[in-house]
Amino acid sequence: SRTVVNDARAQLAPVKIIYITVSDEILAERLRNRGRESKSDIAKRVARAREYLITGDDVCTIDNGGELKHSINAFLRAIGAYDAAQKYKIS
Repeated sequence: SRTVVNDARAQLAPVKIIYITVSDEILAERLRNRGRESKSDIAKRVARAREYLITGDDVCTIDNGGELKHSINAFLRAIGAYDAAQKYKIS
C-alpha cells in the first residue's frame, strides 16, 4: 500500500520502491470499463491516486498506461529479473 511507504523506508532501509502508475484518464477509463463503480466513486478513486505520489531516489516508476507486455518488462527490469524472463520466455 502506498500509505506505508515511509514506514517501510524507515524500518527496512535501504529499500527499492516500485511505483506503478497510470494517467488519470486511463485509470478512469479502466474503472469505467469494469462497471463496478459510480462516476462519483471513480472521480474519488482518481483523486485519491493523485494524493499518493511516491518520489525519491529509491523509487522506480513504471507507467502502466501502455501495453501490458511493456509494463511487465519494466517490472522485471526493476527487480533484476528481465534477463531470466527472456531466457524462459516469460514476457
